[in-house]
Amino acid sequence: MGRRAIGGALIAGAVSATGVGCSLIASGILDDAASQPDAATPAEGGREAATDGSAPSDADARAAVPEGGENCTNGVDDNGDGLVDCADPFCVGAGFICVPPAPSGWSYAGLVAGSPPACGAGTTAAPLVMDISAAPAVCTCGCSVTQPPTCESGSIQVLSGTSACTASSTIPAGDGNCADASLDFSYYKAFYPPGPTGGACADSVGASLPTPTSTQVTACENAMAGAGCSAGKVCSWNGPGGTCLVVDGGAACPPAYPHGHDAGSAIEDMRDCGACSGCTVSGTCSNGVLSTYGSPGCTGGGGVGPVPVDGGCGFYGSLARVTFYRYSATPLPACTPGAGAGPSGGVALLNPSTVCCGQ
Repeated sequence: MGRRAIGGALIAGAVSATGVGCSLIASGILDDAASQPDAATPAEGGREAATDGSAPSDADARAAVPEGGENCTNGVDDNGDGLVDCADPFCVGAGFICVPPAPSGWSYAGLVAGSPPACGAGTTAAPLVMDISAAPAVCTCGCSVTQPPTCESGSIQVLSGTSACTASSTIPAGDGNCADASLDFSYYKAFYPPGPTGGACADSVGASLPTPTSTQVTACENAMAGAGCSAGKVCSWNGPGGTCLVVDGGAACPPAYPHGHDAGSAIEDMRDCGACSGCTVSGTCSNGVLSTYGSPGCTGGGGVGPVPVDGGCGFYGSLARVTFYRYSATPLPACTPGAGAGPSGGVALLNPSTVCCGQ
């Protein structure tokens, strides 16, 4: 019928040696491959007409004949034993049986699990994926910090006292600059760091695609069926998965082959996830330190030395006041993912076709 050869990447599912999705050897519809088919008496001279109503040329009829054997789908007695196609023991032994005829436009196909198969003589192997199914994508939102927050803005809380750190006040954190403020370092002091402020983050999406399930078969196709059968039957190769029909695109199954399967050359995966939005930056500040100086611009001596800004209450004696300081701290950024990712799309068959089997 001029059906195109089908190829491409395949995703395999579980297939039994005797069936694909269901038992495809037709009980009561397709003849038993192990038994002798219904034989018709060959015409005078051993030649019968091809199933499409035209007689093949001698060259065409014998082009696919195995040496010493019979082309079982050409309606010709190729080996000269007076038996044509399915009436010839050679064809019976090669797996050809008598089946109901196919409507116009359909190809006969013996099914074999997996790929590559051993197809019958005179048939063409076409790998197929059938009966696909896939769960939706599993979507998660993530984030990454693109700009860390700052830890040097706002105010530093100071607790003071002559015997404990109790009286509260604040000094500017200074945004990393040299600050001019009078600090009394006598007796007890505790310095508490400001929290992180600002920062930026970027949303991201994680998509996990569950593996689709499918059945991988090879359709051993012959567009023309042979003769040598009783009335209303034709000769076609019967694969381990049964004898079926194949047609391009979607189609309703013929009555004699009622069990349909959606098939194609490969699986096209179009599953995806939507965008995430709304991440937020958070985190903590560590290693807060006050560096003190006696001169403007935070130069020169006269300072107290590095003072930890960690909330610890320390005793500083009766030191003089310090006028200039610079505060520094290290941000430890984190971010919280936003929301909004959801699954979309699905799976489809490339180069779709319909496979119809007897049962």
